[in-house]
Amino acid sequence: MNSKTIGSNDFMSQQIDDIFEDAFVISNAEVVFLMKKQRQEKEKLASMGNIQNVNQIGEEMQKKTDLYVNKFNVFEQEDKIKTIRREMDKIKEISDRELVLMWNLTPDTYDEAVTLIPSLQDKPEDVVQSFIDLLNKSKV
Repeated sequence: MNSKTIGSNDFMSQQIDDIFEDAFVISNAEVVFLMKKQRQEKEKLASMGNIQNVNQIGEEMQKKTDLYVNKFNVFEQEDKIKTIRREMDKIKEISDRELVLMWNLTPDTYDEAVTLIPSLQDKPEDVVQSFIDLLNKSKV
């Protein structure tokens, strides 16, 4: 790989970071959890006769999103999802974006994490490994 390609990738990464700087990122597991809660609420309203004009396009998009995030989700217990988020909020050395990437990709080792998320090379190995350990013990 030449230096121009590397610089170009760094530039794109910085642009993405700038665009989503203030975004609150959530994991696939959290999306599954939120969608499940929304579905339960919708079913509750429907059973009481309070649903009006269901948006078919929105319903189809929700089904596709649900299928996608469930395909990759290995965290199903609500308490474990909340524990991961709580611990994640305590980690200051790694960005939320990188932590959520690790959560979604669930690497088994530090080397795998760095291979998948190269920016982790600049982070304290013990902090990265500690988060990986939390993820591994929280899997289904």
